[in-house]
Amino acid sequence: MGRRVSQNLESILESPNTSFPTRTKSICPECLEEGKVKVIDAFFKVRIGERGEQVYMEKECEEHGIFEERIGKKELLERWYRWKIDGERKVTITQSNYGCPQDCGLCPNHKSQTVLGIIDVTNRCNLNCRICFDLPEKVGYLYEPSLKEIKRAMLSLRESGAKALQLTGGEPTVLENLEEYVRLAKQIGFEHVEVNTNGLRIAEEGPSYVKKLKDAGVSTYYLSFEGLTEGPYREKVGENPPPGKVLKLKKRFVDVCREAGHNSVVLVPTLVGGSNDKEAWGIVKYALENSDVIRCVNFQPVSIVGRIEKSERKRMRITTSDLVELLEEQSKGVVSKYDFYPGSFLAPISDVVGMIKGKKYFKFSYHPWCGVATFLIKDGGEWKPITRLGNVERLMEEFSEAYRKYEAEQGYLKKKFRKLKSIFDVWRSMRRNLEERLYREVISVVRRGDYKSTGDFMRKIVMVGDMHFMDPYNFDLERVQRCVIHYGLPDGKVIPFCTMNTIHREKVVKKFSKPLKGSKLQAGAR
Repeated sequence: MGRRVSQNLESILESPNTSFPTRTKSICPECLEEGKVKVIDAFFKVRIGERGEQVYMEKECEEHGIFEERIGKKELLERWYRWKIDGERKVTITQSNYGCPQDCGLCPNHKSQTVLGIIDVTNRCNLNCRICFDLPEKVGYLYEPSLKEIKRAMLSLRESGAKALQLTGGEPTVLENLEEYVRLAKQIGFEHVEVNTNGLRIAEEGPSYVKKLKDAGVSTYYLSFEGLTEGPYREKVGENPPPGKVLKLKKRFVDVCREAGHNSVVLVPTLVGGSNDKEAWGIVKYALENSDVIRCVNFQPVSIVGRIEKSERKRMRITTSDLVELLEEQSKGVVSKYDFYPGSFLAPISDVVGMIKGKKYFKFSYHPWCGVATFLIKDGGEWKPITRLGNVERLMEEFSEAYRKYEAEQGYLKKKFRKLKSIFDVWRSMRRNLEERLYREVISVVRRGDYKSTGDFMRKIVMVGDMHFMDPYNFDLERVQRCVIHYGLPDGKVIPFCTMNTIHREKVVKKFSKPLKGSKLQAGAR
């Protein structure tokens, strides 16, 4: 429970000198535990402590008192927030009746299109992780949409703008017809299809299973990967199966993909303070050592759900700014916290490629605090962030200026001339701001402007980043309304990731599930 105060929260807060808004809307964690969604005012407050200037979210529920949660380091939050952009929602599926975040579907309050669609294909799994509450045996029902329902969800996500799709669960590989879903996704028009997996079945069955899914159209595997020691797996899974075996199978999964000729794996560590946070750079090093197969390490700082004591939340909490500072410290400066940028940083590339090609491209218009990344590229035998191979900030600023001038021009002939001038400005900017090694890679993406050229570039680098999904304690409606990662539901609704997992999941899953009694449950079926 939050602490009680006798005065209004807003009146006791300092007015921090920040370049980002100092207030937003959030929800009461205690009300949510009681089955209610109560939207309350929330304020950002800056404090100075051991970690320097840190930003905290503070909010007050009349019934449950004040809650406070650390959001991250002020310097880095300001640095990232300057790259915030506005997106554009493609479709409106539901109307506003109760207000955000209760009208998800997408509703008129949403500000971004879908970039990555997600579909839960089952809640069965071949592991029994301590932190998972969705297993059929625990919740008493089986969630496994029919092929018809999956198709409806896919069509809705495509209409919302998604060209990439993730099939998740549960554990998708417990399904014997998973390749049918992959083929259907490709037929519907998804250019990128990834499977979110713990990797166990694939590691045990070997290359033939990977080849089967690759033939169906799988682009990438999203592999949960908690570390390189047994400790994190013991905390997550317990002793059944033994954590050493789980770790061995994770590594075997990477080898299996290599043997099958599949060269696109993303490692996904859920980072927990006091657990595997000390292994962050070790995981990145493992990815670099296996860069012929592993394309990305996408850290996910833990989302804290349920009634957790403040002291325990403080121990567990890892923010995005914590992560980049950990990576800087553990790598001894191979990467710096200043090498990381939010996805919206790359929006000017989408603009100038669209200008050149005469079409609109999607932008990563998610909130800058949702996640950041950098790209590591091999240069002279060493891995370096691409930020060391040029002035990337000035490049993006000059791209933006070239596009702004093009957009501002009026009249057919003037606009055509302005386009040529802006294209020349873009080329000159790349020459001026990028070293030759990086220039050759970027110019190919800008010139061709297609999915293949982006994919070719991604296979020459290793991306390191994070997505810090929200929980009831740090829930921020401004972030929710800019979300670009959306769940597709069997009834055609489309729900942002954080509202789905924080607010809507239990109700949604129950609606489309069957009672466990009498259903065909074969967790870990082969």
